[in-house]
Amino acid sequence: MNLIKNDVMNRNVIFGLQQLIWLLFIMGCVAPVKDIDYRPSSCITIRDSLRIIRFTLYTGDKPVKPKNGNIYYWYGSNQIHISRSGYSGRLPDGVYTVYNEHGGLLEQGSFVKGLRTGKWLRWSADGEVELCIKYLNRSVIDTIYPGHQKQISKAKEDTCKINNRNEKTGRMLIEKKPKNDKAANDRY
Repeated sequence: MNLIKNDVMNRNVIFGLQQLIWLLFIMGCVAPVKDIDYRPSSCITIRDSLRIIRFTLYTGDKPVKPKNGNIYYWYGSNQIHISRSGYSGRLPDGVYTVYNEHGGLLEQGSFVKGLRTGKWLRWSADGEVELCIKYLNRSVIDTIYPGHQKQISKAKEDTCKINNRNEKTGRMLIEKKPKNDKAANDRY
């Protein structure tokens, strides 16, 4: 009887040691705690009664040094703020989209470290493009008001051209104006 008790105890000890060895092996395969990124999520959604704003935040390791005269957009206190020559929150970086309460597009563009860049479009409540602004090196280089057929150009480069709706999708068509096309230049 005593011999059977010792045999059961030996099996339990061996089983416990095997469990401990497996546990140590698994812990050795897991990344150390210092490598885990504890920064808040970079995807932000702001909701109010009239709109939904979605964007991502800059998550680079180096802080952005503000440049004098630049207009920075930044996120703080669950709002987007605007200031010149500095910021006091986290910077949007990537696609920025504003939807109405029904999910229709109101505004879309891109940020690079808190600065507007590329083409920004604004839609009216009925889904028509009402404004197209093109940014280059933090400056507005072209603005088009398609409803008024009025354009303000600060550069002779490619500009946004607003066409009719695509018959299949119902979305507005946006094209680039050819650089050396006199007929196309006369249409603007």
